[in-house]
Amino acid sequence: MANPKDDQKLASTIAILSDWLKKGFKPVVFCRYIETAKYLGRHLEPALRLKFSKLDLRVITSEDPDDLRKQRIAEMEGDKPRMLIATDCLSEGINLQDLFTAVLHYDLPWNPNRLEQREGRVDRFGQQSPEVKACLLYGSDNPIDGIVLDVLLRKVREIKRATGINVPFPEDSQSIIDTITQALLSKTSSRIEKKVTPQKQLRFDFIDLAEAEAAKAAISRKVDEAAEREKVSRSIFAQNAIKAQEIEEDLRNVDEAIGDPQSVEKFVTTALSYLLGLQVTKKSNGYHIVTGNLPPQLQGLLPAGDVVQVAFESPTAEGYHYIGRNHPFVEQLCQFIMANTLSRQDKKAARASVIRTRAVTIKTTLLLFRCRNVIEQSKAGFQIIAEEMLLWGWRGTPIQKEFLDSTSAKKLLDSVHASSDLSIQARSNFLENELNLLDKLEAEFHLLAEEQSKRLVAAHERFTALMDNQRFQVVYPVLPMDLLGIYILLPEVSA
Repeated sequence: MANPKDDQKLASTIAILSDWLKKGFKPVVFCRYIETAKYLGRHLEPALRLKFSKLDLRVITSEDPDDLRKQRIAEMEGDKPRMLIATDCLSEGINLQDLFTAVLHYDLPWNPNRLEQREGRVDRFGQQSPEVKACLLYGSDNPIDGIVLDVLLRKVREIKRATGINVPFPEDSQSIIDTITQALLSKTSSRIEKKVTPQKQLRFDFIDLAEAEAAKAAISRKVDEAAEREKVSRSIFAQNAIKAQEIEEDLRNVDEAIGDPQSVEKFVTTALSYLLGLQVTKKSNGYHIVTGNLPPQLQGLLPAGDVVQVAFESPTAEGYHYIGRNHPFVEQLCQFIMANTLSRQDKKAARASVIRTRAVTIKTTLLLFRCRNVIEQSKAGFQIIAEEMLLWGWRGTPIQKEFLDSTSAKKLLDSVHASSDLSIQARSNFLENELNLLDKLEAEFHLLAEEQSKRLVAAHERFTALMDNQRFQVVYPVLPMDLLGIYILLPEVSA
């Protein structure tokens, strides 16, 4: 077939893609065979360029080496309309969400999981478009398409929705192909009719509806058998039983301990603006940082330029550099600020402070501890050393026992701002007085450490119960806890 007039499937493809391109979508057309992709490339480009003269259309197949594929896709960046025609060589390994917003399945894959793999290249984490299109083309009067669609695709998806099981299905399974071929195609030359059309095309007659239904039943049985095997396998390997809601609180605690995106954002922006004096401007997609006053220790860890665009949430907008808790810049900034707390000169961050603030109405003392716990696996004697930070404190005096738990102490510390000056001598007196109280609180500190140990072990047991049912027990908390910071908050004095 040489043009859309002779190929209804090609004509439908042109109509769908024209509509998508007109609405601003950037499609990927997936084909099963290399020759099909080349065929579409030859006929789609001239047809679509009549309406979209600046269209960037490329055909990529497994004939191209992996590096060349990535290069050719990267070259498609820009504002002009773009479209990619590809075989399943791009359905795994190369993410397309940054450049494309639609997927057209030109022909049906034998493997039902291949559809998800194809769409998952575009409709995935990091996709900026609020809408992603997907279209599946098939022949309504084609018995083979009917079997693939009704059994291999729809039934597998129904099984997944009902049971959560992805049916393992070998790509190009010879037994599946043989079953369809034997049931639908005539085995004798008498069942092949050669018709001479203006295009001189060979046409194969398919057998009747009863034989097609028999083929569907045979394939359906194979799918059911595969699903049952997977169900048995999942009962042996029970990690699929993990339910996030059962350890949701533990996950939140871990996220807070190691730094969630909001904590990283607050630390970096506050440290750069208030401690280092950099200009940090909030924008709709992130922040603009003027890097002129960046200390030498931190230079080279951000993209080059006088103004750097950064974001702390992923996916990031185009042109913005993502900064997460494991980014080298964040790690080095932490080290720099910590070292600065021990400096005798130009100390802008401190491990001990005394301030007057309107955030409290009674003197409040906050302590920052480092807790260490030794946890041992009951059967094997395997030890784990767990370390975490703990903020704790009290209002008034410790004798009043009006203690603040970690959540309350953290919330208070986040809201504190100095409201007036305090002399160096006054700060020294208050700090010395609070430090003298610490020895009298040894029992309270030990109790706090033991409670943290029990909470930590309980979290380990909840998780391991879902995995391999290993039991953990506390050997001991490492005592005394390390005191890393003390912060004394004084109420503002009335005039």
